[in-house]
This record gives sequence, structure tokens and C-alpha cells, in this order.
Amino acid sequence: METPLKISFQGGDTSEALSQLITGHVGTLEQLHGRMTACHVVVKIPDKHHRTSNLFSANIHMTRRPTTVSRARNLP
Repeated sequence: METPLKISFQGGDTSEALSQLITGHVGTLEQLHGRMTACHVVVKIPDKHHRTSNLFSANIHMTRRPTTVSRARNLP
């Protein structure tokens, strides 16, 4: 990638284990799609009262030559 991976956590503490997992997955994506120029992953953690479904959501914004791809997903 031309710019370093950016990982942001919103609504909770930063998790080193989750950051390493994301970095590994982005590395795999970079091997599959060598034209990646930038990637920003935003992990949103709901407040502590929300304990059932959708424990967090991840939004991925990946830039490739010549297109930009965005994807959002709620994860249980």
C-alpha cells in the first residue's frame, strides 16, 4: 500500500488483538488485490448496555487504482 493501514475504534477501548487480526486480514487482501493504495477500518462498539446482537460493526474503506470500495458489516 502507498499509505499505512489506519484502524479506528469508536465507542470503546483499542484492542491490540483485534488490531493484529485486522492487520492480518488486510495483508491477505493486499496480496489478492495488489493495487490497493489505502485502507481505513473503523470498528464501532455500541454502549455497554447493548449486550445482545451486533456486538460491534466494522466499516472498511479500501482505495484501489482506479476505484474506491466501501463496505459496512454488523458482526455478532
